[in-house]
Amino acid sequence: MATDATHEAFPALMKRLVLAPAGMARSTYENPLPEARRREAATGHEKTDTPVPGRFHVYPEMAAAGLWTTASDLARWSLALSNAYNGRADMFISPAMAKQMVSKIVKTPPPDSVTWWGLGVSVAGDGPQIHFSHGGRDEGFVASVDMWPVRGQGLVVLTNGVSGALLAEIQNAFRDAYGIHTP
Repeated sequence: MATDATHEAFPALMKRLVLAPAGMARSTYENPLPEARRREAATGHEKTDTPVPGRFHVYPEMAAAGLWTTASDLARWSLALSNAYNGRADMFISPAMAKQMVSKIVKTPPPDSVTWWGLGVSVAGDGPQIHFSHGGRDEGFVASVDMWPVRGQGLVVLTNGVSGALLAEIQNAFRDAYGIHTP
């Protein structure tokens, strides 16, 4: 829909509207990843010591599975959204839109572990404990962004393996270290 409205290729549109304003200089939605950048990409693993055939899968759904990024760039996005949420206007997103994104809008029914969704992120907690997150899983890779915008604390984890137990252990260690108790 965005490309129909703007007549702009999706990778260029996302670079202009999201990646560049958030300072995500090492990220792209180019799909497939250009040959010159393939050496920068990790090799995915579905099982220990078993690389994904071809190193990684290329998905046709650019919006849902087409982001090539780094943990540092995802942290930049998370900080840009947090800054806007806290009223600091910049080129990324307006404070009003950030508040809307990080609002409890849609409640998902059990047994789903995510209870509330804002605009593109899951949302938990209230006031100083408000927390937004987003996770992702592609063949051989897992990503997780957790941010407490009022506290100014967050965690980004990218793995080129699919161990949910490892991801949970890292998240729990972070929360324990910073005294963060989630609902």
